[in-house]
Amino acid sequence: MVNSTTLYQIVFFTMRAAISPLPAAWVLEKSVDGRVYGAWQYFASDDTECRERFGLPAYSTNHIFKSDTEVICSTQFSSLEPLENGEINLSIISGRPSEKSTSPELQNFTLARYVRIRLLRIQPADAQCHGHAKSCIYDKLVDEQHLSISIRGKMSGGGVCQNCTHFTTGINCERCLAGYYRPIDRLPNHSEPCIVCNCTAPGATGECNPIGGDCYCRAGFTGPGCTECLPGHAGEKCSRCDCDARGTLPGRECDEKCSCKAHVVGERCDSCAEGYFALDEAHADGCLKCYCSGVATSCSVAQIETSSYETVLGWTVTDLGMSEQIVPTKDNETGFLVFGMFEMPETEAIYWKAPEGYLGNLLRSYGSWLKFKMQWITVRGDTSGKPTVGPNLVLVGRNGMKIAYGEESYDEIGEAMIEVPLKEDSWYHVPRTVKDIITRLRRTEYHGDPVTRSQFMAVLTDVEAILIRGTYHTDQVESVMEQVQLFSGLHSTGGSTHSSSTVIERCECPEGYRGTSCEDCAFGYVRIYETSVTHERVGRCIPCSMCNGHASSCDLETGECGSCLHNTVGTNCERCLPGFYGNATIGRHDDCRQCACPLVDVSNNFSPHCQSRGGSSDLSEYVCTQCPDGYTGDHCELGNTEGWRCERCKTGYWGIPDDGCEPCSCAELGALENVCDVTTGQCICKPRYGGRRCDECDVGYGNLDLDCPACACNVNGSESLTCNVVSGQCECNNGTEGIHCDQCQEGFFGLSEEQPDACEVVAVFVL
Repeated sequence: MVNSTTLYQIVFFTMRAAISPLPAAWVLEKSVDGRVYGAWQYFASDDTECRERFGLPAYSTNHIFKSDTEVICSTQFSSLEPLENGEINLSIISGRPSEKSTSPELQNFTLARYVRIRLLRIQPADAQCHGHAKSCIYDKLVDEQHLSISIRGKMSGGGVCQNCTHFTTGINCERCLAGYYRPIDRLPNHSEPCIVCNCTAPGATGECNPIGGDCYCRAGFTGPGCTECLPGHAGEKCSRCDCDARGTLPGRECDEKCSCKAHVVGERCDSCAEGYFALDEAHADGCLKCYCSGVATSCSVAQIETSSYETVLGWTVTDLGMSEQIVPTKDNETGFLVFGMFEMPETEAIYWKAPEGYLGNLLRSYGSWLKFKMQWITVRGDTSGKPTVGPNLVLVGRNGMKIAYGEESYDEIGEAMIEVPLKEDSWYHVPRTVKDIITRLRRTEYHGDPVTRSQFMAVLTDVEAILIRGTYHTDQVESVMEQVQLFSGLHSTGGSTHSSSTVIERCECPEGYRGTSCEDCAFGYVRIYETSVTHERVGRCIPCSMCNGHASSCDLETGECGSCLHNTVGTNCERCLPGFYGNATIGRHDDCRQCACPLVDVSNNFSPHCQSRGGSSDLSEYVCTQCPDGYTGDHCELGNTEGWRCERCKTGYWGIPDDGCEPCSCAELGALENVCDVTTGQCICKPRYGGRRCDECDVGYGNLDLDCPACACNVNGSESLTCNVVSGQCECNNGTEGIHCDQCQEGFFGLSEEQPDACEVVAVFVL
């Protein structure tokens, strides 16, 4: 407590803890006379304590006060952490109406001579120990994971009970020690909660279930005390009987002669009859009938990889008749999809319509389940509304069937996690006349005949729509979809128990069919639909015989083939593509083979076309029809090289054989013949001619047009004795001219072979 002889206007309060947490429940009080105290603010750990201790709702931060004198209960400063040096900084006036002005009420409210902190509850570790421990400690991890029950019955606090007594153990002394159990009718706070296990029978392990006390049994034993034999077991040691319990009639497993279920055979009742599969004790008739889309009778259990699929993208909201579709909104904070019921006011039962990823062939999900979590928001206040009933899940097959599962009501829960087994048990047909599940409907009006296994499989073959229930109450204002998971390759054995053994069939399909249940047409076949006596569409696969086995589909009415494959072309895929050869009408995948001219590699395939050799029965014989210049032979294999390894160029060609030999191309005018050096390409030239191709004059000769005569340059009139090989022009000295530099230019004189200084300048004298 703080006291002063002077009155103060207190507007801010600060308190810091030392080596302990801040108090859990307390009151900040003020007084002007030291006798009568009034509260400035209450503090508690949660809303429940605020209401129980002070009769006020809890607020955390940034509260806007209704008046200058309002007193609230805050949970902001009552946390267990930090364990040390926790600090409170509290403004008395912040958030009040007259915070930025003055009022008599606020002045009087903040006036004090005495300030008192009244502690009501400190922060020791808080745990419900059910009367079996005297102390507890705080564990941060237990607190973060909400593993402990507080004394107020909430999963919070982080307290761990110490030294549990009365043979109890656990965070809250809520369990019995090994070898002890708590009777079902005793609560954890019973004075003697745990009783020693009575599991001494030969069939018991000595341990028991900690709740109820049923003994844990050895193999073959059962019963609360493990004194009985499991079905299919007999004798003192409860040994397994010869009859297979999966296929034997219940209670007959240990008969001298095994009595098999309806669709089971074998001396031990351990095999399925022809046309049946999936021997299992849970099956009333032992085995399931092969469906195989009605085109085969033999099947076995398929080994399918387990998987699941879920997405919140692409969902829409509709009615049972799917007459309209509305896109829901997405809650950005939770990621859930939300739909307001006011958007479809004339529809009493709305459904969530699944996107493409959930649809199509779902045969791999047979025996698995579809799980979804929904919320429904109802009008607050007293109303006359009530929970509704209706199908939880509706499947619409492309074959025209509409089937449904479930019709529960959920009393005032507000949310539900619903699992629907994808197996025909408890599924029913929805009559085509039902467009909406209204509250006035009797269940018999939307609940049609039971669905058979073959009907359920026919729907799963090609699911056109999945509708998930979105209406659960007559006063519902919103439907919220949290999650929808579709599982495949797992087996739902009832309730929430799932196993990895599947009831998915793998059929031995006849020609033209493929898929685990022969549900698809094989390559080269097309599906046609027939109407059965039950007005269902039944698919059949018919061969596309006009397409020579080279098209995956066709139109039986027009005779047109789909896209030709296997390197074929034509209206009926009857010809090979350019660059391929063979007989496309034989009907094999390799009818048309690629031309190798001489190799299939692009850099060594020199002909764009080839054809089978006429008159030959050997399909591998063909002729390349467009070999380029320089290549000959049936396969363009004869090029410009020779030798056992094609290691040298042919006569008339030159270059590096690996890079390709090119023609010599010797000039007819200057070469003796069209033959050259195979390495350098130099042709054999006539006299006076030169160059690689002999297409120019040799050194000392010029003027190709005149057959390269000698240069004949004047020894004194030219720079050298060589001339231009093309024109024959010699390079003249200064003062000389002419093709042979054998003449003096005008103004020069004296050119002769005897006088080296030829063509001197003429001297002119003026007198």
